[in-house]
Amino acid sequence: MMPDSGIRGLMPFAQGVLARLRAFGSGAEGELVPQARLAGPMPWVIAIMVALTVIAAATGLALRNVATTAADELAGGVTVQILEAQPDLRQQQARASVAVLRSWPDITSVRLVPQAEVDRLIAPWLGAGPEDGEVVPVPALIDVRLDGPVTGERLATIRSGLRKAAPGARVDAQASWLKPVFGAIASLQWLAVALIVL
Repeated sequence: MMPDSGIRGLMPFAQGVLARLRAFGSGAEGELVPQARLAGPMPWVIAIMVALTVIAAATGLALRNVATTAADELAGGVTVQILEAQPDLRQQQARASVAVLRSWPDITSVRLVPQAEVDRLIAPWLGAGPEDGEVVPVPALIDVRLDGPVTGERLATIRSGLRKAAPGARVDAQASWLKPVFGAIASLQWLAVALIVL
């Protein structure tokens, strides 16, 4: 057993520890672990960084949604261009190509784009042209929708099938025209991810 003098010597120490614990529990100034306080510009810096993170995340999600929607809309899309300088022969080849394309079972829709619509599409780049006649021959466009994804093999099949109806026909996947746009969107998505990580 500890002598009474030893117990009396521990009493002040125990009372001091109890006083400290009471002060810590009550939030008084005598805390065992001092609480750090945010002061100065630090709260504003944190708020700005959180806002930038939220904006970067929202931008990344919006860009992903745009890219996914555009890819879904262009999936299965093929454009056929009838490259013929003579307008009468060009229209004849376009009609023959439409008839050939509509006879294939794996093609869901075929649309010959009206010449007036084509002229409106190219007017911002080539202008309306002189009133006395056509200066630049514009190819006839056929919008084709396949029942599945566009592959190189399917494009080659369409080209070979149209060789007789339109020898100068050019067949392109619509998604290939927007590859630079999709690349830019992917770069912006990675930039948003980098901002979030930062």
